[in-house]
Amino acid sequence: MTYKHFQAWIHESRALAGFDLTDKLLQTLFADLDPHKKGYLNELDWVNAFGGYSFKNQALFEVQEALNANYSDVQNAYDFFLGYELENNPLAKEFTVTGFQKAIQALIPKRFDNQDVQFLWRKFSEGAITITFAKFNQLFGNNKFTGSRYISSQK
Repeated sequence: MTYKHFQAWIHESRALAGFDLTDKLLQTLFADLDPHKKGYLNELDWVNAFGGYSFKNQALFEVQEALNANYSDVQNAYDFFLGYELENNPLAKEFTVTGFQKAIQALIPKRFDNQDVQFLWRKFSEGAITITFAKFNQLFGNNKFTGSRYISSQK
């Protein structure tokens, strides 16, 4: 893959969406991925650079980090997800995949497609129909919340 193909692939696949790289930074990235300075990338270059990368683990980490950075505690983070469930079910005490999808898209806009969100739901819900506060607390309660957002449970 030449730089021209690499550049086109980056833009078409949105592989670096959100990074807003200049052409110079993209050239630097390409050069770093081409350790032998061949002027092109081959499969071995990709394996050496990204062989240990797991998108699924990264996705889980990104959700955890976004919650930690944006909310002051686990209850506020849960209330954020529950708020999207309450749009469809005003009496909800737990959130379903529908509320989860809306909350993830609001928390990290345009980062995950529907397939990614479904993976995250299956991972976090562990097959359950809803996620309770107890389950959410088990998943995220031990994390250090540093955000300042407070979401009131009252409308």
